Amino acid sequence: MVSNPSLANVNCVIIDEIHQRAIDTDFLLMILRNLLKIRPDLRIVLMSATAQADTFSKYFGNAPVIQVPGVCFGVNEYFLEDCIELTGYKVPSKTSTGGKPGQTKKKTTKVSNALKEQLELRSSGGWSHHSASRESQEFSTLQKPTIYSDYTLDALVHLAQQDGIEHSLISKLIMYIDKKLGAGAILVFLPGWKEIIEAHSALMQMHFSNENKYRVHLLHSSISTESQQDVFK
Repeated sequence: MVSNPSLANVNCVIIDEIHQRAIDTDFLLMILRNLLKIRPDLRIVLMSATAQADTFSKYFGNAPVIQVPGVCFGVNEYFLEDCIELTGYKVPSKTSTGGKPGQTKKKTTKVSNALKEQLELRSSGGWSHHSASRESQEFSTLQKPTIYSDYTLDALVHLAQQDGIEHSLISKLIMYIDKKLGAGAILVFLPGWKEIIEAHSALMQMHFSNENKYRVHLLHSSISTESQQDVFK
């Protein structure tokens, strides 16, 4: 818009995932609203599955809202401690937390006590959770643990003090789901492209290089559309 502030030869602007508020997005909406004063023919489409449509409609002078019906799928919530307990993930034998020995031990004990209190609270039903829908209960065969072992606490303490992503836990979780639920697809969300590449490399070195059993695909905006279409084959 720097070289073409009036968006000449542009008939429609589409902004998806509008609910992901950021200063850049808000600034863009402000520019577009002002642009409509001199370009009333310009069509602006804001899309989101979760945004409060009325808020954006009022911002653009009570613009019409179009509801597109979709399919809602049931969701069960599993937390990190559930994944650790179900998969039997254990802390790697060789770990280093860095820092002075006394400070490290004191910090570890503090983290351990805090996590232990949270696990005990959850085991006693002290946490409130969204109840799973009937559909998700019918299709789920993964039972949530109600009591957590010492190795789960050790793993939580270990992970709480790590900066990176624990690829071995991702691997064990994928294999656990595959064993329990059988054929299907698993979508793993990661923070960015760098983490996607690192996770892919790690998984391929573990158990997922067997193309007769697994197909690992990379999904990212920087990957060509043709390559991403392989997911649907």
